[in-house]
Amino acid sequence: MNILKKAGISLALLLITILAVNLPGHAQLNPLSTQYFLNQYLANPAMAGVQEGVNMNLALRQQWSVVPGAPSSQALTADFKMNTKIGLGLNMFNETAGLIKSTRVMGTYSYH
Repeated sequence: MNILKKAGISLALLLITILAVNLPGHAQLNPLSTQYFLNQYLANPAMAGVQEGVNMNLALRQQWSVVPGAPSSQALTADFKMNTKIGLGLNMFNETAGLIKSTRVMGTYSYH
């Protein structure tokens, strides 16, 4: 009886392991992807000047803060509507991950 219990437990663990290995994994591939809902200008520079007034957004992300060289991202955007058809924007993005550092400053002009 004891051998049957051990065999049943081993079989159950084997089945659980096989199922867990075959399940798909999902991860966040784009930096600050959740910020695109709040700041559409990050995802699409043509959105500069869509809303009235000056729009400024700051987004910060720090992953694994206790690990040396952990990835971090910062984004600062500003855009405004000059008149009914013209919008201007400024996008500053900084990202570090270990020894890799990337900084981008981009100005945009959009005609609606």
